[in-house]
Amino acid sequence: MFKIFDFKKMFGIRHEKNLETYDLLSLRYTSVDPIKTAFRISMFYILIGSLWILLSDKAIEILVDDMKRVHMLQNYKGWIYILVTGGLLFLVIRNSLVKIQLVSNKLYRSYEELNLAYEELMDTKENLKNQFREIKSSKEALAESETRYELVVKGANDGIWDWDVKNDKMHISSQGRNILGYRDSELQLSIEIWKSLLHPEDKNDAIKTLDDYLNKQIGSYINIYRLKPSSEDYKWILSKGQAIWDKSGNPIRMAGSHTDITEQKRNEEKVLKLAYYDLITELPNRAMFEKQLYTQILKAKHFNEQCALLYFDLDDFKNVNDTLGHSYGDILLKMVSKEFRKYKKTGYTLARLGGDEFGLIVSEVKNIDQLHSLARMILDSLGKPWILNDEEFYISASIGIAVFPHHGENFETLLRNADTAMYCAKEAGKKGYKIYKEEMYTQKMEFINMKKSLRHGIKNKEFILNYQPIIDLKSGRIVGSEALIRWNHPEKGLISPIDFIHLAEKTGIIKKIGKLTLETACKQNKIWLERGHTSIKISINMSALEFKQRDLVKNIKEILQKTGLDSRYLVIEITENIALENLDHTIHVLNELKKMNIKIALDDFGTGYSSLNYLKKLPIDYLKLDKSFIDNVTIKSKDQVITKALIKLAHDIGLQVVAEGIETEQQYHYLKKINCDLGQGYFFDKPLSCGEFEEILTCHQGGFTHADGMPKS
Repeated sequence: MFKIFDFKKMFGIRHEKNLETYDLLSLRYTSVDPIKTAFRISMFYILIGSLWILLSDKAIEILVDDMKRVHMLQNYKGWIYILVTGGLLFLVIRNSLVKIQLVSNKLYRSYEELNLAYEELMDTKENLKNQFREIKSSKEALAESETRYELVVKGANDGIWDWDVKNDKMHISSQGRNILGYRDSELQLSIEIWKSLLHPEDKNDAIKTLDDYLNKQIGSYINIYRLKPSSEDYKWILSKGQAIWDKSGNPIRMAGSHTDITEQKRNEEKVLKLAYYDLITELPNRAMFEKQLYTQILKAKHFNEQCALLYFDLDDFKNVNDTLGHSYGDILLKMVSKEFRKYKKTGYTLARLGGDEFGLIVSEVKNIDQLHSLARMILDSLGKPWILNDEEFYISASIGIAVFPHHGENFETLLRNADTAMYCAKEAGKKGYKIYKEEMYTQKMEFINMKKSLRHGIKNKEFILNYQPIIDLKSGRIVGSEALIRWNHPEKGLISPIDFIHLAEKTGIIKKIGKLTLETACKQNKIWLERGHTSIKISINMSALEFKQRDLVKNIKEILQKTGLDSRYLVIEITENIALENLDHTIHVLNELKKMNIKIALDDFGTGYSSLNYLKKLPIDYLKLDKSFIDNVTIKSKDQVITKALIKLAHDIGLQVVAEGIETEQQYHYLKKINCDLGQGYFFDKPLSCGEFEEILTCHQGGFTHADGMPKS
């Protein structure tokens, strides 16, 4: 009759995951047993039914005698049974159902509570799962971060360090150890060990910077110093770090990085060397020299001392470059700088200022004799022969000296005055030294102004040519002229070449003057030839600087083509000194000129070495005897003998002789007597303007007369 409740179905427990909840409800449902309850109801119903059947009929029979009424009561008995049993069953079943309802209500409430608890559990479980996932994700991220950090540390150029300040324990990464050349087990760092690895020159500054940072005297820690690796060479380290402090302001921990910047430092040193050192001599250059001079002056001012500057220039250094080339010039500069280093004491600065100029800063000068002695030693040290390409060269120097504070209280003035003194030493004949004096500056300014005037003179065509006649001593005829440059200065008037040629050679302006002279003279001689003076040659003096030009022959050829002058009417005059500077070069150039039918004269013979050996080597046509021989040729027997011998020698080797500086009739007669070929000098005429020279050409075509100072032959 009673359907037993399927709590599993009733409570919707369909999944295995809800079995725990169902088991709990089953345990709690102990007051209502379906089988026992059904059994009791059945037994109760059987008992009542049996008693009713057994007792009801007997009771009727006892109580009722009438059989008709018995049959009627038996009908009523069945209905009564039904009503009675139905009522009883109602009561029994109701009581059972009430109990079941009570239990069910309790169970339902428990289910709701349990369901809420379950949902909470599910939420908790989900939260736990989420937390687990987050923890797992965090763990994976941490592992990835640690891996990334490890890779960064290993892959970076930096060494990572961590210092436990309180316990003085320091950890350094493998890369940091590798930077210093140590294996992981070799180097146990502490602050004292770190200090011991510092370069002696960097130690104090490095420790002070760290202390200042830890004491919060500086806001950040960045330091550069050298550390001693396991190898011998120190390494440059860029150190950066960050510290943490406790509440009392005491540092407790510090971490940072070490970066090996050794290569960067080397590159900086290379750049510094390029900026402040001369590549050839490896001495400080002008920029470094000026910085050192400025510093030395400040020091001398502070300690009330004297310091000095020696400014020296090698004499005739260009001869080496012109003879052997610049590579040998560089070798000589290295050799000379090595010699100069012998005189560089502690506190001195030796520098190459450019070209063949050097400077020496002398500190703590006690007296002027110290500088005299030093300058003489430097000059004497250069007096030995210098061997280059198996050839001997002799060089000297001109030194200018300026003393602080007497000759200048700042480096610009001191440098200027030392340079001025050096210029005066050169002007005095080279191979010497001068200590600055006030009047020297005036002389130098005159030199500078003259140099400017020379340039203006070229631009404004202030240079003119005079022509001095060259006479055939036998016939008395004019056979040529020597073109002599004059400077027609707008303010100073006519200036002799003696007063400006040496300056023109120093400044290089001589090349322009020489070209102007050659072109003007060739053009003029061409005019004279066209006017019928067919035997006239033009002689041009060639300076040393002009003769050294690589394109000299080409330039002469171009000028001859431009002016139209036949090359056989051109005579190039060179001096002994020019010829002997580089004999092989001289011979080569002269041979090239000879191929063009240009005549060559050796000028001023007798003023230099006057070696007879090179006379047979040089391809020359004329030998010009210097005026110093002619002055005393009629007075001193030795001069007469030498002059006569030279003329004979020249004739024997096929040369004509030109006597310079003939000023008297006696000189003329003697030279003619000893068979001198040609002559020039004031006895015949002074250097003349173009118009004046053409006039004497016209007047004296047959030769000079007695009235002119010279008899016709």
